[in-house]
Amino acid sequence: MATGDEEAQEDELLALASIYNEDVFEVTREDGKPGGQFSARLELPDHFSVQSDTSDTLSKSSATLHEVKYLLPIMLFFQLPPDYPSCSSPTFTISCKWLTLQQLSQLCHRLDDVWEENKGDVILFLWMSFLKDEALGFLQITSPLDLSHVVASMKLKRAILQWQVTASKSDDLTTKTVDGSELTPGHSDSQIKHKSSLTSSEQLTFDPRAIQDIGSQQMLLPAILEYDREQRLCVFKQTVYTCQVCFAEKLGDECLQFDGCGHVYCKDCMRAYFNVQIQDGSVQCLTCPYELCESQAHPAQVKELVTCEVFARYDRLLLQASLESMPDVLYCSRKTCGCAVMVDTESSMARCPCCHYVFCVFCKQVYHGISPCRIKEEEARKLREQYTNASPQERKMLERRYGLPAIHHVMEETETLEWLEEHSKKCPHCGTHIQKIDGCNKMTCTKCRCYFCWMCGEVLSHRSPYSHFSNPSSPCFNKLFHGVILNDDEDDDDEWLPID
Repeated sequence: MATGDEEAQEDELLALASIYNEDVFEVTREDGKPGGQFSARLELPDHFSVQSDTSDTLSKSSATLHEVKYLLPIMLFFQLPPDYPSCSSPTFTISCKWLTLQQLSQLCHRLDDVWEENKGDVILFLWMSFLKDEALGFLQITSPLDLSHVVASMKLKRAILQWQVTASKSDDLTTKTVDGSELTPGHSDSQIKHKSSLTSSEQLTFDPRAIQDIGSQQMLLPAILEYDREQRLCVFKQTVYTCQVCFAEKLGDECLQFDGCGHVYCKDCMRAYFNVQIQDGSVQCLTCPYELCESQAHPAQVKELVTCEVFARYDRLLLQASLESMPDVLYCSRKTCGCAVMVDTESSMARCPCCHYVFCVFCKQVYHGISPCRIKEEEARKLREQYTNASPQERKMLERRYGLPAIHHVMEETETLEWLEEHSKKCPHCGTHIQKIDGCNKMTCTKCRCYFCWMCGEVLSHRSPYSHFSNPSSPCFNKLFHGVILNDDEDDDDEWLPID
């Protein structure tokens, strides 16, 4: 190696190592020959999307769009010959998962052109800058990036590999370029038309230095989305954020970000918030604390912040809440069991898989066959209101559960009870409903002959029932005829018939 070339190479590699991080640029030495690799991480425009549709029967417009901020890098692998940069260009290969062989070949040719334009000078920085900053524009790639037919067929890949292996073993091997001229595999203008076992429709123009390092079309989109997720997380951890709760500034590595809205809070605040909500049983309320925001915390985020015991409670309550929201899931009505039971929506019977208790899915009592459910007194009014406001379909379900005669009976009974509560009062001794039409406020129950005050309901003495209204200390003092319009023929001691 000429001394000048050796010094130029060492200076160039040292300068590049000072410009780029180790995960972007790496120097290697094989058999004493300097080389390395460069990861060209492209800066995408805002709202850049990718789409993929592996089905030939679906139209391109039906493919789902995925917005990404980061694409897998374009990898440049190079080795410096002894007479670089005075005479020879670095040997290289370019690999990428989401570029076609034709696009990779275009990049190879462009690097060749850059060398020809700057022959005799160090070229690696110009190559790297081009791949990082100009590759998208050079290839005219815009959003959305269609990934539907990127990966070459396995037949073509095997043919390319066979040519590359053969080319590496024979310096005399010549192939035909598109214009018909002969060249060797190591020629700087190594664009060829492969003519092996491929059919005429499969013969494609490619550069042997272009490598597509992905196994199948189906693996492409998941690989891009996973890389985008990892890079977003990496950038988030290295960025400083202001917690929206305590307003402290912390690195993203000490913060939590809600996926739905992007709001960021420090982990200490969220840990306390999660613990309080879970202890209160409000596992479905682990939403973003920002006002009117409804983004939910992911279970993995909850698990990261709380203890194992608290997360176990969260997991159990979350499962219970999910089961309760399912129309075909009930809990065993035995208090000692409470196991979840899958039910048939067409049947009124449920059987617990744990204790084998058979119960009615409607009233939760022991299964009673085709007999209607028993209606409890406290449920009667609720049933009347529910049936009155129900849709035709809901009414049929209630009639199936309780039976139409039972529902009609409940409607009549509740209407009667409401009327009695509004227009009558109960005898304080026997509970008989008494209606007052007119007369004074001293009442007599004809069922039990009890005297009582209509105003306050107090039982009156049989010896002197009117003393309640003449005693100054009584709350009904001088109110014997309160609220009553008197007539001359009125009998103060009328008997009031009970209402059955």
